Amino acid sequence: MSKIDYNRFLNMIKHKPADAPVFFEHYIEWGVIFDVLGDDKVDQDNPKWGYVNNMMHAHAKLGCDVCQCNMPGLTGFLYPKADQIKGESISQNHEGIIYDEESFANYKWPDPEKADVKFYLDELEKCAPDGLKVVLGPGRGIFESLVDLVGFDNLCMMMFDNPELIKKIVNEVGSRAYRFMEKGINHDFVIGYYTSDDWGYKTALMFSPDFMREYIFPWHKKIVELAHSAGKIAILHSCGNIDLVMDDIIDDIKYDALTSFEDVIEPVESVYERYGDRIAILGGLDQDYMHTASPEEITARAKNLFEMSKDKGGYAIGTGNSITDSMAKENWKAIYCWK
Repeated sequence: MSKIDYNRFLNMIKHKPADAPVFFEHYIEWGVIFDVLGDDKVDQDNPKWGYVNNMMHAHAKLGCDVCQCNMPGLTGFLYPKADQIKGESISQNHEGIIYDEESFANYKWPDPEKADVKFYLDELEKCAPDGLKVVLGPGRGIFESLVDLVGFDNLCMMMFDNPELIKKIVNEVGSRAYRFMEKGINHDFVIGYYTSDDWGYKTALMFSPDFMREYIFPWHKKIVELAHSAGKIAILHSCGNIDLVMDDIIDDIKYDALTSFEDVIEPVESVYERYGDRIAILGGLDQDYMHTASPEEITARAKNLFEMSKDKGGYAIGTGNSITDSMAKENWKAIYCWK
């Protein structure tokens, strides 16, 4: 394995040619992490940041130069919310915890001033693999937090019954996410802002482009501007078909990179061909493919993706969403075995 170097990732984001593949993963599940690390893993609860320690070292061992660091749980920056119905997937149709002006006024918002972001980043930097750095996030994205707090069905009704309340909730979420990132974006261990904010189904956006532009995108834009003003990058992870707002993502909000792609929506090769000169594309070996393709097919596709992008840059190899425990070990290893 070549030496880990976060600058290789930044050069890819800047669309510089590459003589070796760059890798990136949105998330790696725990069974895979422990399999990758073997006896090198640490107790995930001792120290209290041990699970992120394991996450960083697993990324580096696979060959990733950057690890996304989403740390609200350890800093206490969490939004109390109603219980979600969980089956084979998580339902968004739960009862919201904020549903009128009174419940909004009584809601106990987390205080970003109490989140000791610098201490946590200092501690992680001490135990990070040489050459690896992180992209930092404040937790759930703006839209996902809104749905968590209100409930999907309730949000649909609130659009007509009380749109001003939506703006109030989004402003509370956005201003807290902004302040959280203010406290961490200038840290030397952080190379950028990272948010996971799923906006789409397989066929379309969950809400109209006009809704997203009015309520959701302004805070995304402010936080991206914060990252850029600090000389850092900004990466968006969003599942679903978001093609209707790609120009917003690139030209208005000005994200530097986008991750999470599904073949059933549009293969990552096609996405890169259409948008790869305007925004870096990360991952794209989607979940269904990673479960059903052979290791040989996966390795061949990863090699082809590298050949497709090496002269123009702006692409990192990885899964479309995450490496899961349900994937055959030979399949996720096939992404990285040839590097």
